[in-house]
Amino acid sequence: MPVYLESGAKRVFACAVDWPGWCRSGGDPDTALTALRAAGPRYAPIAVAAGVRFQVDADLEVVERLKGNATTDFGAPGAIRKTDTDRLTAAQAKRLEAERAYAGRLDLRSGSVDPLDRAAVTAFRASMSAALLKEPAEPARWPRRYAARRIGWHVLDHAWEIADRVEPPA
Repeated sequence: MPVYLESGAKRVFACAVDWPGWCRSGGDPDTALTALRAAGPRYAPIAVAAGVRFQVDADLEVVERLKGNATTDFGAPGAIRKTDTDRLTAAQAKRLEAERAYAGRLDLRSGSVDPLDRAAVTAFRASMSAALLKEPAEPARWPRRYAARRIGWHVLDHAWEIADRVEPPA
C-alpha cells in the first residue's frame, strides 16, 4: 500500500496515496505510520461498501517524503504532491466517486447507523463531491487529488474524534 510521509518540524503525517482521508499523524515517521495502520479498520468500511478491495493489514510502503510546512505543524496535512496536479483518469474519478457515494450508508465505527454517523458520512460525501466534481478555477486552488485526500482527512478526523468522545474505541 503506497503511502507518503509529510514531515514538519513538530509533526509527521503518514497518508495513503490512493485512499482519500486515510491519513494520520505522529511525532515521528514511525509513530505516524503506526497511527495510520491503527486507523485502517475504521477506514475499511468506506472502501468495502464502495466495492473497492481494501486490505487492512497490507504492508505500507513509503513511496515519497515531502517537506511539511506550518500547516503540517499546526496539525493538518498541507503539502501537495507533484502528481496531485495530474488529471484524474476516468477510472480514478469513478473509484473516488464510488467511495463517496457508498460512504453515506456507513457508520464509521461499527456498521450501525445513528444520527452522529449519518452527519459524519454526509459531510464526507459532500466534501468528496466538491473535491471531485470541480476543476480548480485558478492555479492557486487545490488540485482535485489533494483536495480529496485533505477534505476526506478533515471530515474523518473530526468524525472519529467526536465518536471517540461519545464511545471510546475498544
